[in-house]
Amino acid sequence: MMTYILLGLALLAETGQWVIPPGREGLLIQMLDVKGLPTGCTLAGADPVKDVVQVLYTCDPTGKTSVKLELVYPEAAPKDAVRTERFGIVARTPAPPGLVDAVAAQIKQHESRFEWMHVSQASTAAPPEAKFPTLLVVAAGAVLLAAVAALVVRRNAARG
Repeated sequence: MMTYILLGLALLAETGQWVIPPGREGLLIQMLDVKGLPTGCTLAGADPVKDVVQVLYTCDPTGKTSVKLELVYPEAAPKDAVRTERFGIVARTPAPPGLVDAVAAQIKQHESRFEWMHVSQASTAAPPEAKFPTLLVVAAGAVLLAAVAALVVRRNAARG
């Protein structure tokens, strides 16, 4: 019986996904904007999308040579990826010697402040529509109705 429970819990854990929480853009830039990279590479952009950070470095003065890296959850990275404690670094295009290692060293300096967020498959569905504007309109209507009612009561009291 205990084996089935543990197996069920393991299957539940497998159905979840590790995602990048919102609001981590500044920290990601700190981790990726490495000064003094090999062959003059500089960070051109970083785009966190759900469970991956797509990173672009330009590696020559004209910006014609670019290197695409991805940061993923370490256990989701391919076997040949460079790993830090909290990231797998995947080179999607050829990188100059030393670039990935320099990025990994910079990530290691800042990654203790980064936490992945685990979500279940059920919670990855689109969030329900926000009802705040509807509630705001109803509340404003109620306040307006109360003000009109108070005005009518005052007028009737003044006449009588």
